[in-house]
Amino acid sequence: MYIASQDELAAFVQRSKNSDVLAIDTEFLREKTYYPKLCLLQMATRDESVIIDPFAVDDLRIVCELFEDENIVKIFHAGHQDLEIMFYDLECLPHPIFDTQVAASLLGQTQQIGYAPLVSSVCGVKLKKMDSFTDWSSRPLTDSQLQYALDDVIYLPQMYDKMREDLLKKGRLDWLQSDFEDMSKPETYQEDERRKWVMTDEQIVEACKREPRKIDDLFMVRGIRERITTHDARVIVELTSAALDSSPEAWPEIPQPGKSERNVDANVDLLMAIVRLRARDYDIAIPTLASHSDLVKIARGHYENVDILKGWRRELIGEELVDLLEGRLSLSIENGHVSVSKN
Repeated sequence: MYIASQDELAAFVQRSKNSDVLAIDTEFLREKTYYPKLCLLQMATRDESVIIDPFAVDDLRIVCELFEDENIVKIFHAGHQDLEIMFYDLECLPHPIFDTQVAASLLGQTQQIGYAPLVSSVCGVKLKKMDSFTDWSSRPLTDSQLQYALDDVIYLPQMYDKMREDLLKKGRLDWLQSDFEDMSKPETYQEDERRKWVMTDEQIVEACKREPRKIDDLFMVRGIRERITTHDARVIVELTSAALDSSPEAWPEIPQPGKSERNVDANVDLLMAIVRLRARDYDIAIPTLASHSDLVKIARGHYENVDILKGWRRELIGEELVDLLEGRLSLSIENGHVSVSKN
């Protein structure tokens, strides 16, 4: 069903209040905007699936009634960007959440498995993905675009049921709780205004090397003309000219780099050997079990606020890694395989 009126949207929201699940996906554009532009919102219950046109309804925020209903599990696949859009456009975040990509990493799949491969693995359905890079802001949408958009939600309730059952059998459903709770926190989606969305670091460095005082000087750097407007270029040139003309006393002081911490590459390699071993034993994706940054932190003796030393990760492997670092465990090779033994 294609929803292009406020009445149709309100009716769908009312019908969905009795559902135990709500699958959610979005289509958006982000190539030329700082914040993503929401172009479609797709949702599915166990009984129906809909495509909502945000350009055609008066108030999309009425879906927050469903998003904030604690009796409805909101299902996503790789939902971070979808949730970011909801945070900025709708000013609400769904809760509770289940993300099939996150869950798949605890069920023997790779950490960032795509939606189509997971649908194929869990549901036995092969999806066509030819419309993934179309212009979702154009109207009218083609039949293939509409089918593509619907496909992104109609299989999520079925996958949720199967994956939840598998996680329960393995005793791992509770492991995901903290990850999903973080996905519903507003601070997760606070933007870093320094990110490289307008110009890359390389373009900024090249522009500074040219010491531009005219717009043409700035546009000599490859790619900048396509990324900023003439008005923005004029502002940049005014600022760089003012900086170039300022006295050295007004220049900011560059902080001195601190002493480099000791090299821990060898320690991290040893830790990773155990991580690989346990990832295979427990059939969990390696990055889900332990991130490289966490291994570096504990190798340097930083044990606070490290995911690998919290919750199920600590129980599964975190304490073992600390024991290795503190000399209570040893690694050896036996019959071509890594072996762990207590000292």
